[in-house]
Amino acid sequence: MNFTSSKPDSKRSAFFAQLGIGTLLFLASLYQLPNSSAYAVPQKLQLAQTSHCPGLLARGTSEKRSVTICRNDDNKTFYMVLRDRTGDKETSLPASLIDNNFNAFVAKNGNFTYTVDYSNKKLTIVQRIPVPIASRYQTRPPKIIYRYLTTTEVLSAILMS
Repeated sequence: MNFTSSKPDSKRSAFFAQLGIGTLLFLASLYQLPNSSAYAVPQKLQLAQTSHCPGLLARGTSEKRSVTICRNDDNKTFYMVLRDRTGDKETSLPASLIDNNFNAFVAKNGNFTYTVDYSNKKLTIVQRIPVPIASRYQTRPPKIIYRYLTTTEVLSAILMS
């Protein structure tokens, strides 16, 4: 009996590739970044958020929003600027690089985790929703579990600098 095959199984390879990408996005959503309120956005970046930033690294646009990654002069501090399509709401968050090619970043704001992957043209938003579990004989505060709501937006236009 020969248990090795000379032909690669394309269905199995595709399954493991999707499993790896899904695991990466899930783990990135669990990565504990401090809330953005703990950091003050530098004045230089606040003035430049509207349509450009001083160290523009990448920008992508989906049907609902645009996502811009800016870097400070030190090239080590990154910010994710999320802007809705109408331009009415704009949020700037500290971001962390999650790959060495400057293609994927993660930012956290309260119960929301934003992961942008410019190489796969995706913005993934994971919302952590607390759900209290009440017991029949409630003598203590209810136990809280969390469920996760994941939304993926396709980035149609991408600009990399």
